[in-house]
Amino acid sequence: MPQPTTVVEPGEKSPDDLVFDYTNPRLTDEVGAQPKNETDMIGTLSQAADIDELLRSIAQNGYLPFDDMVVIKDKDGKFRVLEGNRRLAAVRLFRNPKLAAELEITLPTIGKEQLGSLDKLPVKIVASEDAARAYIGFKHINGPHKWDALSKAKYSMRWVERGGSLREIARTFGDTHNTVARQLNGLRVLEQAKKAGFKIEDAYRTRFAFSHLYTGVSQSGAQQYLGLTDRSPETDWGLNPVHSRNAPNLERYMRWLYGSRSEQIPPLIRKQNPDLGRLNRVLSDSGATNVLETTNDLEQAFEEVEPRSKRFVNALVLARVNCDEALKLASDFDGEDTTILQTAQTLQNSAMAIHALVQSKVEERKVRKAKR
Repeated sequence: MPQPTTVVEPGEKSPDDLVFDYTNPRLTDEVGAQPKNETDMIGTLSQAADIDELLRSIAQNGYLPFDDMVVIKDKDGKFRVLEGNRRLAAVRLFRNPKLAAELEITLPTIGKEQLGSLDKLPVKIVASEDAARAYIGFKHINGPHKWDALSKAKYSMRWVERGGSLREIARTFGDTHNTVARQLNGLRVLEQAKKAGFKIEDAYRTRFAFSHLYTGVSQSGAQQYLGLTDRSPETDWGLNPVHSRNAPNLERYMRWLYGSRSEQIPPLIRKQNPDLGRLNRVLSDSGATNVLETTNDLEQAFEEVEPRSKRFVNALVLARVNCDEALKLASDFDGEDTTILQTAQTLQNSAMAIHALVQSKVEERKVRKAKR
């Protein structure tokens, strides 16, 4: 996909003329509350964006003008950085070592020449945020410096709130309309859950798997459970899409997806496949849903909708696939791990036992059918 052309005015600005963009979608809340001042912003970026490598690069080479910041002039005459907040944070730290010490950030030693390269920074000045969207969108959605799904969704939400359409966003990003809508609506549900008390930083696992949520709420079971069945998956659901009567269900759903670090409750969704699909099946059945709400045991609830006989067949097919893969690699085994011989013997014994059982069940069924 060719890079979109954006009309900009190149120039240079003193770091003193630049200010952070506090609505930057890269700040995905994983490290706490949205920054409210410059110190908070730099501290947040140092955790969320890992600026150590950038600091080392600047200390060694100075500021390399290969990737201009994208800025817009604010009413107070300052230039807000729409693209390049991480670089501005690094520059601020080198120019203010006391701030670095306050934030407990260790700065590498920087020479006079390299420090001097921070006095004027190359920028691209845009007349409006609309003018910057195609450039930033290409770079971070489909280009060389991709954002994660949550950052993409935040960027899309800002665009929609400024009058953009989902089709326009999808077209600019070279993405499908459905993917943009799913991510945006996942963010709508997340924002509503946060208002109700959910905290991303309290998720049991350090890495917040946003894809669990935007994929989950696009499935029929979750939509039924959360009362979203009247909402088209290809439209923007808007603020607070989950009705207040389903607020307890939303709280439970977020707990099933993400658990709670403070309460030491692991999530039910360990892997998106197959766990998310199983949760969808459970939530599509009222009896299974009751079991899940009562026991908080996805395996037990899934037994209500997936007969054990069917699960046996699925497990056996999967075992055969894995066995075929092992057979393909067997000639590469070097014989060093002698314990694997016992594993192979156990596998053989299990296969023989399963074969005998399946053969017996098949014969029994034939006899019953013959007697009818």
